[in-house]
Amino acid sequence: MVDWTGIAVWHGAREGSPGSIHTRWCKDDTEYDALIAESINASRWRQLKSVFKLNHNMVEPKKGMEGYDPAAKYDHIFKAVTHNMNYITKWADLDGGIDETTWGFMGYCGDAGGRLKNKPVAKG
Repeated sequence: MVDWTGIAVWHGAREGSPGSIHTRWCKDDTEYDALIAESINASRWRQLKSVFKLNHNMVEPKKGMEGYDPAAKYDHIFKAVTHNMNYITKWADLDGGIDETTWGFMGYCGDAGGRLKNKPVAKG
């Protein structure tokens, strides 16, 4: 989602129009952008766009009307995340902290792994 949002912002910052974003992935076009093309492929971007735009066009104020919000098409998901985080923070238990390093790890760590000394966890 970070790449998706970043591409929409980058395309707008480069003075792209909403109907021309597909040109950012076309190597033959002058609007081609290697940064965008390497971040996410066009089909994945379109797939995310189809579920990211969550608004009801019929009830949203149009451009020039009172209460118009240019980001209304895409702000629902951010409002939901903010609401959920505020809800969790409001009702979270202050004493819910856990030291996750005391739990045994059953996977592969590679060079980054290793056993923490003086932790009360069995080696096997």
